[in-house]
Amino acid sequence: MIAKPNTSRCGQTSHRRRQDVLTFFLDMAIRETPFTQEAFALALACEYNQRVPADVQTLEWPEIDRHASIIESGRLAGKLRKRVERAMDGSVRIPCELEEAWAYALPEPYGERCRHELAWRYGFIGAVSLAAEPCPDAEIMGRLLSEAGRTTSALARALADGEINPADVSDGEIEDDLRGLEAAVASIRARVQCVRDALSSPGGSDHFSDRRQRVRAAKAAH
Repeated sequence: MIAKPNTSRCGQTSHRRRQDVLTFFLDMAIRETPFTQEAFALALACEYNQRVPADVQTLEWPEIDRHASIIESGRLAGKLRKRVERAMDGSVRIPCELEEAWAYALPEPYGERCRHELAWRYGFIGAVSLAAEPCPDAEIMGRLLSEAGRTTSALARALADGEINPADVSDGEIEDDLRGLEAAVASIRARVQCVRDALSSPGGSDHFSDRRQRVRAAKAAH
């Protein structure tokens, strides 16, 4: 099932706008964890300034200067938190320039789920690009196992009576979990393909042979 243009859903919640996705996952993170709006506002300022080059920035989201006084830092933190509050209550719109920073400022796993949902609105699977977001192979495997476990649990509950019926899918949980699993599978498939491509390149076999020897030597040393 591909999401209809300009709509998406997470569980029973339907998102009519992209900014609805952003505010939904921030609200969920705040409700379910010790994360606060102020902590998010500070993380958002950091992500915005890291991801958007200074010469093209059109928004004022300054980071707190580490040399600033406690009073100045507190004043700026409060100002940034107020901006987040206005975005959350709908009194102001979230600029598209802020979307990427917002999605990455969320704590995990809320940030990853938010990015998956934003990709899904275009009809894409939110797989992790290893070129854009490098991570160790073990972490990729961990994501796969985590998503597989979550999906298996949801399907086990649905199949408790021997079949998947309308009541089992009405809240959208199974679809959400399946999408996460699809993204994790796509990510590890990309990693396997990356290794295969490296093998076919000049000197590729020698590179992996040397790497295996270094790993064996390190294990033997311990």
